[in-house]
Amino acid sequence: MSYVDEVIEQVVAQNPAEPEFHQAVKEVLESLRVVVEANEEAFRRDALLENVTLDKEGKIGAFIQRLEFKGSSISYRQDRAHPHSAFFTADSKYCYVADFGSDKVWILEHKNNEKTFDITGSWSAPAGSGPRHIAFHEKNGYTYTIMEMSAQIAAWKATKRAETEELQIINIANHELPGNFGEVGEDGLPQHYMAAGDIAISKTGEFIVASVRGHYEIVILRVLPDGRMEIASRLPVRGAVRTIRFNKEGDILFTLGERMGHSTGIMEIFKRKEDDPALFKSVNQIDIPDAFVCSIKELA
Repeated sequence: MSYVDEVIEQVVAQNPAEPEFHQAVKEVLESLRVVVEANEEAFRRDALLENVTLDKEGKIGAFIQRLEFKGSSISYRQDRAHPHSAFFTADSKYCYVADFGSDKVWILEHKNNEKTFDITGSWSAPAGSGPRHIAFHEKNGYTYTIMEMSAQIAAWKATKRAETEELQIINIANHELPGNFGEVGEDGLPQHYMAAGDIAISKTGEFIVASVRGHYEIVILRVLPDGRMEIASRLPVRGAVRTIRFNKEGDILFTLGERMGHSTGIMEIFKRKEDDPALFKSVNQIDIPDAFVCSIKELA
């Protein structure tokens, strides 16, 4: 059996009640089959990130570069590197890659006018924490990284010498709700899994919003003048939130989640309420079948 077929079979086995999700995964992997099968052993052995060009219409163009990441850590699904997400800095000079498997955020540098990237540094997360997503604070210069398995957020920054300086790690899990516990199943996860999700910074830089999917909560944190965070409030949400977005003004918050084990997407919209201790209030909910990730575009 080919590697593509193995991955498809594994996804179906781990998510038996999500036919729409199965179809989406199959379509993506089938589109990559030729590339994967030409380098199958590398894909089996290592975690890979590929760099391709985009044309003016946004279509994928020429293949440029493949970067391999190596490493592992101590917890669930951490037997190998697992680049979970990649984010460009505002000047596009750097790309930060959150590696769930090796507990690192890799710093890739785009040098001169070349189209390729070099790995020039990394930040090490706590062992077993699983870095998932990243948000850059435009005003204080810190990088905020959410860790899926430990439900923590770290504030850190890269220095000019490609070294990193860690400011704070804060736990956002609700201690009144269960943490990670129970027998580890075939999907490599325990019976109950906190599963922190996404992170976003308000346009003013005043707030950070993060999700803990296993607790069906979003957490609002204030950003203090020195870049540190403090928890301001917790809000229950209808879905296990995978995506968080602000509008242009930063006073409306969009969260897109899922019902665990179900393919229904749930968009919940929150409005900033300065006189409310919770800071944001849910004002609308929309069921969006099969949706897990979204982007927000405001129309004039």
